[in-house]
Amino acid sequence: MPARALNVLMVAANLRIPGPTGGAVHQLELVRALTRKGHRIYLVAMKPEEYPHCPGLIYLPIPYVRRQVLAPVLTLAALLRCLLALMSYEIDVIHDRMYLLGGAGTIAGLLFGKRKVVQADGNWVESTDYAPLRCPPVRALIDLWISAVLKNADAIMAVSRALKRVLVEAYGVPPQKIKVVPNGVDVEKFNPKLRELYRAEKDSDEIRLVYVGEIAPWHGLDVVIECLPKVLRRFPNVKLIIVGGPAKELQYSRERHSYVEQLKRKVERLGLSDKVVFTGYVPHDEVPRILATCDIALCLFTKEGGRYSFGFSPLKLFEYMAMGLPVISTDVEWIREIVEEGRSGFLIPIENMRNPMSISEAFIPLLANSSLRESVGRAARRICETKYSWDTITTKIVYLYQSMN
Repeated sequence: MPARALNVLMVAANLRIPGPTGGAVHQLELVRALTRKGHRIYLVAMKPEEYPHCPGLIYLPIPYVRRQVLAPVLTLAALLRCLLALMSYEIDVIHDRMYLLGGAGTIAGLLFGKRKVVQADGNWVESTDYAPLRCPPVRALIDLWISAVLKNADAIMAVSRALKRVLVEAYGVPPQKIKVVPNGVDVEKFNPKLRELYRAEKDSDEIRLVYVGEIAPWHGLDVVIECLPKVLRRFPNVKLIIVGGPAKELQYSRERHSYVEQLKRKVERLGLSDKVVFTGYVPHDEVPRILATCDIALCLFTKEGGRYSFGFSPLKLFEYMAMGLPVISTDVEWIREIVEEGRSGFLIPIENMRNPMSISEAFIPLLANSSLRESVGRAARRICETKYSWDTITTKIVYLYQSMN
């Protein structure tokens, strides 16, 4: 038990925990790590199909709402839940995961005079796929709301230095109010030892490239597929594994479904059906086993949708590295905060991300040299163990909780 165990009201109103999204995985891992340290978490989130088993967690459910346009309904439901919790429990600090039109925890904390930390995971307005929320008049109102929430927080956790800069420049947040706390990884669950255990699940001379996560145009998978014929001429033992796709709770739009089908048709047209595997959606608990059979991991971003500028801290990146896989990613500010070029991975300039030739050339050093794959993977693993385990990340968060006036 810590010297001073805290009662934390954690608000993640736009998430269903557990759930299939990276945000849901992230939040549940935070909860588990904090409760392992002896803190009690009162979690306000959408009602899940099955409640997570986690000693020290009290789940305070709100109704499940799927559509982004109903975000105000979520915020109102979460606000009522927060007010009831503050009247019912001795809460020390409120941890409010911000989302588009979120901030219920911050409002409730303001009314009750509680310490308030806002968790910022990305640029909320820019990252929405719901076009009406991005039109200028609506966006102006949303920006005013977000600014008000951030102004009334006692501290803000940003997942990257790049996002911190966005919050300072776009919303006028004083930089000293923002602490950079990146995402993390379960270094026991994602462990290179699994690679020995599952080695028999692939051919010994096969080299597997792997991508895990959302399948969308801004991840450049169409360009990766286009470059494969050139790669295969030199390295015929390469296979691409694409892990992800529509799940029951994932808001895959008609356009997103169409993009997945376009990728599959491209694979067939290029004669790559035996070289590209689409697994579809895979529960997070099964991802370590898949990564254990792979050799090189991809975390790419193109300029489509502007996602490259959002200052994310992708969970997949930490999970790849913890598994001891060398990473090929895109050279953008917030990726450079995590991946050291030539040491824990290799970076492709953003302007080259639509060029199949540039992508294939980036693959060659790792495909050609198994010793390089192993050394880069070991370095990546060491970085995760020392800097990005959930234990390390939540130690920083608890310090932030306790350091607020």
